[in-house]
Amino acid sequence: MSTLTLELPDELANGLQRIVKSGWFTDEKEAIHAALRELLTDRRYALQERQQLEDIEWALEAKRTAR
Repeated sequence: MSTLTLELPDELANGLQRIVKSGWFTDEKEAIHAALRELLTDRRYALQERQQLEDIEWALEAKRTAR
C-alpha cells in the first residue's frame, strides 16, 4: 500500500470534514478512498465510451468510402 500526503484548499478540507461529521464516512481516509474509486471508475467508463464511439465513427466512415 502506498502513502500519499496532500494539501487541500480550505474549501475542500472543510467539505471533507463536513461529510465525515455528518456520518457519511467514518473518517477522512475512507471518504478520500471512496472519492478516488468513484473518479477512477467514472473516468474508465468515459474512456471506454469515447473509444467505442471512435470505433463506430471509423466503421461508418469505412462504409461510406466503400460505396
